[in-house]
Amino acid sequence: MAVAAGSQDTTAHPGAASRPARRDSTWWLLGLVIALGIVVRFPTLNQQSFWYDEAATWRIVAHGLGHVFATVPQTESTPPLYYVLLWVWSRVFGIGEVGLRSFSAVCSTLTIPVVWLIGRRLVSDRAGLIAALLTAVNPLLFWYAQEARAYSLLLLFSAVALLAFVGVLQAPTRGRVLVWSLASALALATHYYAAVMIVAEGAYLAIALGRRRLLTPDRIALGAGPVLAVGAALAPLLVSQNNGRASYIATQEGSLPYRIVELAKEDIIGQGQPEKVLLTALGAAFVLGALWLLLTKTGPRSRRAALTMATVGAGGVAIAIVISLLATDYFDTRNLMATWPPLLLVVAIGLAAARARRVGALLTAGLVVLSLVCVWNIVSIPRFQRPNWRGAVQAMGSGPTPRAIVTDLQSEIPLTPYLRRLAVYPAAGEPVREVDLIWLWRASQWGPLGPITPRPLAGFAPPQVIRTSSYVVLRYRAARPQPESAATLNALYPLASRALTLVQPAAR
Repeated sequence: MAVAAGSQDTTAHPGAASRPARRDSTWWLLGLVIALGIVVRFPTLNQQSFWYDEAATWRIVAHGLGHVFATVPQTESTPPLYYVLLWVWSRVFGIGEVGLRSFSAVCSTLTIPVVWLIGRRLVSDRAGLIAALLTAVNPLLFWYAQEARAYSLLLLFSAVALLAFVGVLQAPTRGRVLVWSLASALALATHYYAAVMIVAEGAYLAIALGRRRLLTPDRIALGAGPVLAVGAALAPLLVSQNNGRASYIATQEGSLPYRIVELAKEDIIGQGQPEKVLLTALGAAFVLGALWLLLTKTGPRSRRAALTMATVGAGGVAIAIVISLLATDYFDTRNLMATWPPLLLVVAIGLAAARARRVGALLTAGLVVLSLVCVWNIVSIPRFQRPNWRGAVQAMGSGPTPRAIVTDLQSEIPLTPYLRRLAVYPAAGEPVREVDLIWLWRASQWGPLGPITPRPLAGFAPPQVIRTSSYVVLRYRAARPQPESAATLNALYPLASRALTLVQPAAR
């Protein structure tokens, strides 16, 4: 099932005089698609505040490079490459929301021309442009392009590795084999789950080249060497990081069958959405239409190319399922970002069917509009955004210090980028004139903000209530400093078992 070389899957070839004009139009269209991807990703980088995981990233890169290497093994479940690159990036662009997230946005944007090249090499310029367009507007990629975590870098390296994989199938030179291995090694150094695609692609290459009697010892060494070297270097870190800190995926995010279905849904419409069932049904209809075109309106070469992408993409998902069943269950859409490019290309090849150009264009337009609607929902509806710690801190204002802050058990990390001087409130108490309660609790990830009824605090005036759709701040103030125990302040929080009281000390 090797992929044939060439750029068009049509029986008629354009004349030589028309090729330069067509090539010029392709470059212009690609430029417009990339510009669209930039417009989708960059203007709202600072709209949302850091959430817990991003704040953890902030804490890692806000200090020296030595702190990065010392902290990642203790707090993260991924290799250090992303954090090292982000640390360098942050020295130029800063450690605010825009500074850190812009690295992910750039990685996600660079993925657009990479998938264009893959589609072009597999089938045609049209297939490449459709793949690039869907990459530019996809709501899942938009979400992680605006997150200071490793997933967009994983996506980029995995796409580059897939491009090199296609090149090896078409012409297995030693240089192309080495490029595939180096790109795969970089993906693995970014995220351990890159391994599912490395294994799927490596097995496919071994079978395809073996059938053509091209699986020579030098190609095996070049293909496996860098990946095995990086894997061996990361093995001790992987063992030490596999300490259960990511076990919430299996215990809190639904059963494995549910998460498999969520992978298919989120690949199309992204994270939480209003009218999720309707949007999912529409997206599934467009994708099924693309698969129907693939099976009925494309030539043998396009179908072979799509089968190759489906084999490695679904193969990566299947490997992740086996890992979840036999070892550690970390099956999650974001961890499987490496499988997104090949699965996208199956759809794009169907939409580019030469014998159904109008239908393909309509289905493509439908997917683009659906994607933009989903992106707009995220941008415009606070319920479907990250927890708004920054907004709550701004609502608190500067206030007198020391002051107590009562909020969720995991609040210290996401508050740290916005309140730089925080400590755990002493159990015996500390005299404070102000107590601020921050309430961002939701019963479900994309559910509405939970109700809260202010409770009185002896010695303090009834609280000022600052309420929005994404947070509630209750501000208690006293005429003079009042010593209150941590237990008394924790009791103000509606979920007492999840309460944590912090103190913002007076400035020195």
